[in-house]
Amino acid sequence: MLRIVLTLIAVSMPLAASAASKDGHLGIAQFMFKGDKAFGCVNPNGDPIDCKITEDTTFQIFRSPDNKHALVFVTYLPDATGNAVQSAAILTEEVETGWGVKRQLISVGQDPSSIKFSTKNVTFVSKIWKSSDSRINPTGRKTFSLAY
Repeated sequence: MLRIVLTLIAVSMPLAASAASKDGHLGIAQFMFKGDKAFGCVNPNGDPIDCKITEDTTFQIFRSPDNKHALVFVTYLPDATGNAVQSAAILTEEVETGWGVKRQLISVGQDPSSIKFSTKNVTFVSKIWKSSDSRINPTGRKTFSLAY
């Protein structure tokens, strides 16, 4: 439901959805990131807040060959302490009136690789932490899949 609402907002307010960039995939991903509390940003008291794009927030875009879909990875600090890094994947799609968000995943590891767009989904591999890993050096790997 939230995806539909955000898509409708983005369609009815195209300047808001693309204010940060002329790239529609990035613009709609940034718009959703700042407006969806599911990304887990909190204030110093631990209360949920809207996420903010800061100098510590990074976005990586991987486009499908036909440029109708893109996988946007966002790495961010969800709280004011700055000692925890979070990552998410946002699957965007081209719609008749602009760009929309199809799916999102929170906690997708780091350093995405092996990104493959098929006719039904996109898959990627990320580094994840095993129970014996330090936060600096994850040694696990996990494959994620997002359907269109």
